[in-house]
Amino acid sequence: MIMIYATKQHDPFIYFMTSRILLRILLLIFLILLCGLMLDYSVYLMPDASFATHQTGKKHWTYDTTGIPYYFYEGYGPQRNPLFIGAEVIYHSQNRGLLGVSDFDRAKEQNDIRIALSNADWLLDNAHSRGNYSLVTYNFKPPGYDIDPPWGNAMAQARAILAMVEAHKLTNDSKYLDGAKRLLNAFYVDVKDGGIAHKSDHDGWWYEKNASREGPEPRILNGMMACLRDLYSYYEYTHDMDAKILFEKGILSLRNNIDRYYIDEPPFYGYSYYDAFGKPAPEHYHKYHVGLLSSLLEKQEDPVLRTYYDLWKAYDGPFPEAGMQTVGNASKNHTDFGNLLELVNPTLKTMIKALSNDNITQALEQTRLVEKQLLQANLTHVITTGVVNPS
Repeated sequence: MIMIYATKQHDPFIYFMTSRILLRILLLIFLILLCGLMLDYSVYLMPDASFATHQTGKKHWTYDTTGIPYYFYEGYGPQRNPLFIGAEVIYHSQNRGLLGVSDFDRAKEQNDIRIALSNADWLLDNAHSRGNYSLVTYNFKPPGYDIDPPWGNAMAQARAILAMVEAHKLTNDSKYLDGAKRLLNAFYVDVKDGGIAHKSDHDGWWYEKNASREGPEPRILNGMMACLRDLYSYYEYTHDMDAKILFEKGILSLRNNIDRYYIDEPPFYGYSYYDAFGKPAPEHYHKYHVGLLSSLLEKQEDPVLRTYYDLWKAYDGPFPEAGMQTVGNASKNHTDFGNLLELVNPTLKTMIKALSNDNITQALEQTRLVEKQLLQANLTHVITTGVVNPS
């Protein structure tokens, strides 16, 4: 500032130009911060495709000359992860051209477009064509699960579909929507047939994050919910009824099975499981579950999902230690309403029975009665005493 003041005394023109440059820099910084507040990329990039690739360095990341990432996995070295590649498309497409109209800003926008399309084209070229559908696959074992490659990932599949949407927005090239449709068709194929869906006539369709014909069925919660969110976003863009059907079948499965992911015993009472094997969710994944439920409820209200959203959002107990594999007995597959009825007080029983009978009006009335108690008191105390005060 002293230098600017001195310049003003000696050369008003230089002072004027310098001030304009400084104001432009300050405006640029302000816009960057504002965009960071307005654009919540974490919903697509965290925690599975870490936003840290664009914020806190690239310790485990590297990129080729076209901007396509490798991620380093212990025991496998640098690998392509289709989920992360899809996230790159979304990030660079939605983050382009936000800073201004200078030559630098226009160059940045063109570079973002180039990187987005490079990643989108990689997904198109590397999706395996099988009849009327295409499948993105992985060439290494998923961390924490004994699944041999290649294996499919419904979450990455849905993310690739959204990547095609972003590429179509940038180019209006029909090849991207054609590719998205082939990727969508994979959701109709059962895991046992090489697809990514666990299909049930009465229980809905669960979309598997780690899908393998011969491997286990972890049925990872965050993968299922992120998949449903992205399927609905694709439907909103294309109005493809297949996407709406797949979303509805998935919501039915999530609604019927979400109780399996509710920890109903100390020390994590009211917390969420990561998978169907009883692995407690790491803290950031528990918060991710809450965020994903919020996104789904914005797209379609559901009293069952709303109940678990409120319960998990209100959790304020201890968090599992890193690396904890199981807690309690989640793998007992307690999906029947009767098992849950044994744990809760009479008012909650009425609510859940109403839900099981599709009496939504009665269920919503009961939900209002217990909502305040559940959010303000310890759930263990409610179950132990049977006290519900609707006032």
